[in-house]
Amino acid sequence: MKSINILLNLLPTELQNMIENKDMDNILTYFMSNDISDEKLAFYLSNLSNQINTIEYHEMVASIYHFHFNYMDNAYDLAYYHYWQSLEISQFKDYNLLNEFLGILEEPDFDMITNENIKMVANKVLEKDPKNSIAIKYAK
Repeated sequence: MKSINILLNLLPTELQNMIENKDMDNILTYFMSNDISDEKLAFYLSNLSNQINTIEYHEMVASIYHFHFNYMDNAYDLAYYHYWQSLEISQFKDYNLLNEFLGILEEPDFDMITNENIKMVANKVLEKDPKNSIAIKYAK
C-alpha cells in the first residue's frame, strides 16, 4: 500500500472518486454544494497535495482554503502556501498562475505575502507582458 492510499482512505468515497478521476475542478464545488464543515478533509487534501506535488493538486487545495474554509485560523496562510507551491512547481513560468497570484493581492487577508515575493511575481509577469497594469502596480 502506498502512503497516498492511506490519505485517500480518509476521504469520503465521492471525494476519492473525484481524485482518482482527476476531477480537480469539481472538488471545490463538492465542498461548497455539500456545505462540508469537516476541516480535517482540507487537511487530508493538503497532505495529499504535498505528496503528489502537482500544480493541479496545490491549486485545488488553495482554492478550498481560500474560498470555502476561509473562516479557519490560518486559512489564508495555507492558501498562500499552496498557491506559492504551484508557482514553484511551474518555476514561475506559467503566466496564468503568475497573473492569478497577483489577483489575490487585492484581498486584505493575503497581507502576509512579502513585498519581495510580490515584486518577484510582478517582474515575472512583466517579462511576458510588459504592459500588464496589475504587474506594473506591484513591481514598484
